[in-house]
Amino acid sequence: MPVNQVFDYLPRKSDKTYELSFRIIRFPIGSNSYEIIITNLDRNIFDVKKIKEIYHLRWGIMQISA
Repeated sequence: MPVNQVFDYLPRKSDKTYELSFRIIRFPIGSNSYEIIITNLDRNIFDVKKIKEIYHLRWGIMQISA
């Protein structure tokens, strides 16, 4: 998703909106397949390795590459 992506369905100056920060993580889950995770988890606590571990707990039937 481009950094300058516009979501025109949200009013710019509405009192009901606020900023959110997200990060996008991409990691292999097979020889030719990847998983893309969008999260707001703190990167200082949840690095990519930890996100992969959490993903594996939720979707344990898939083998995640290291």
